[in-house]
Amino acid sequence: MRRDLSVIENEVLMREAVVRSAVKRYFGKEYFHWVDDAVQDVLCKALENVHQYSPLLGKMDSWLFAMAKNYCFDFMDKKSNNISIRIQCDEVEDILEASAFREEFRFEIKLLRNALKKIQPKDRMLLTLRFYFDYSGPEIAKLTGIPYKQLAVHMQRAKDRLKRRIISESCSGKWK
Repeated sequence: MRRDLSVIENEVLMREAVVRSAVKRYFGKEYFHWVDDAVQDVLCKALENVHQYSPLLGKMDSWLFAMAKNYCFDFMDKKSNNISIRIQCDEVEDILEASAFREEFRFEIKLLRNALKKIQPKDRMLLTLRFYFDYSGPEIAKLTGIPYKQLAVHMQRAKDRLKRRIISESCSGKWK
C-alpha cells in the first residue's frame, strides 16, 4: 500500500500546473502576489490528504482543482469579506444548474451561458445570490450593501439586462 501512496504523491506533484491554473483563475489580479504561496499550500494539503483520493471517485485533476478552488475562497474570505470577489470568480455554469434560474429564464442553455458571461459582474452577482445560493432579500442586501428598499429595483434591472442580452444574442446569432 505504501508504494501506491508514493506513486499517487508523485502524480500530485506532477500536476502543479493544474493547481497553478486553478489558483490564478480564482484569485484574479487582486491576489496575484499570493499565487505561489497558495499553490504550495494546496500541494502540501493534497499530499497530506492523498490517502483520501480514490481514482474511482474522479480524476486527480478534478480533485486538485476543487481543492484549489476551496482554498482560494477560504483565503479570500479571510483577507476580505467582500462577497463580490467570490461571486465574480465562480463559474457561470453554477447558476445554470439552479432550477429556479432556469424557470425564471426559459431560454436555451447556450444563450443563457453566453449572456451571463457578458453581463456586468454586479448583475451576475445579484442573480447568483438569488437563484444559485437562494439568499433572501435581506441577506442579499446585507452582503452587497444595497439598501433593502432598493434591492427589488436592482434585481429587476439585472433580470431585464440579462433578458435583453439574451435576446440580442439570439437575434445576432440568426443573422450570421
